[in-house]
Amino acid sequence: SEVCIDVQRNSELNPVFVALNAVANTAHLCGRYSCSDAIIYLSNGGWPVLLTVGFMVLFAPMMLAKAARVLVQHHSYEGQLPYAKMA
Repeated sequence: SEVCIDVQRNSELNPVFVALNAVANTAHLCGRYSCSDAIIYLSNGGWPVLLTVGFMVLFAPMMLAKAARVLVQHHSYEGQLPYAKMA
């Protein structure tokens, strides 16, 4: 009987909204697990894990930009890449 009520309620709604709700409930933006499970998993490691993840999030883009800059300067791509001077 509960299934019939759900079917009746869903038939009155726009099917696009029903589909979006189903996708939102099952999507895992953080990989294999839901984001809340990933946060709980990381927080179980304590402050050292959280600080390490925080530093990686902050400093990884800077380190990657530095590595790209070094590659461009040492391999003399300056004539081949249009934005080599900006890197």
